[in-house]
Amino acid sequence: MKKWLILLLLLACATLQAKTLTDILQRKVTVPDNPQRVVLGEGRLLYTLALVENGNPLRHVVGWPGDLPHYDRQTWARYSTAFPAMKKIPLIGGANPGQLSMEKTIALRPDLVILPLYAKKPAAQDDMLTQLGAAGIPVIYVDTRIDPLKNTVPSLKILGEALGDPQKTHRFIAFYQRHMELIQVRLRQAAPVRPR
Repeated sequence: MKKWLILLLLLACATLQAKTLTDILQRKVTVPDNPQRVVLGEGRLLYTLALVENGNPLRHVVGWPGDLPHYDRQTWARYSTAFPAMKKIPLIGGANPGQLSMEKTIALRPDLVILPLYAKKPAAQDDMLTQLGAAGIPVIYVDTRIDPLKNTVPSLKILGEALGDPQKTHRFIAFYQRHMELIQVRLRQAAPVRPR
C-alpha cells in the first residue's frame, strides 16, 4: 500500500513540474515540463517540429487545423505515409488561424498550444488567447514565416525548451547558423551590384 501511495505521489509531482519560458512575443509563459498533449495552430508547424523532436514529430500532437494537406500536398503525402496516425489527428479548424475552434481545442484538453506569430491579434481582439487562458491552457507563439531571418533561431530554441529536447535543437541551430554564415560570406565575396 505504501509503495502505491509513494508511486502516486511521485507521478503527481512529475505532472506538476513546470517551467517558465519566453515566447517570440517576449511573453513569459509557464508550460508543463514535458507536454504530452499539444495542439498546433498551424499544420505547417510540422516542419519545425521535425527539427526539434526525435522520431515522430507529431507523437504529442492531439489537434491541428487542416492547412497542411491544403497548402502542401507533397509534405502531407510523405509524412502521412511515414506516420499514418497523423491522418487521425482531430482537426480544430480550416486553413487559417482565424478559423480555429476554441471549443474543439479546449475539448482536446491540451497541456500546450503552439501558435504561429501571424495568428496573434491585438490584445483587445484576442478572444483565442483569452479563452485558452481562462481554461488554464498555456499558449506560446513562434515565428518562422513573418521574419524568418530574425525569428527562426529564437523560435527553435523556444520549441526545443518547451518540448524538452534542447540538445537536438541546439545541434540543428548550429547547422543552420553555419550555413547562413556561409551564405553571407559568399554574398560578400560575390559583391553583387544592387539594383537601383
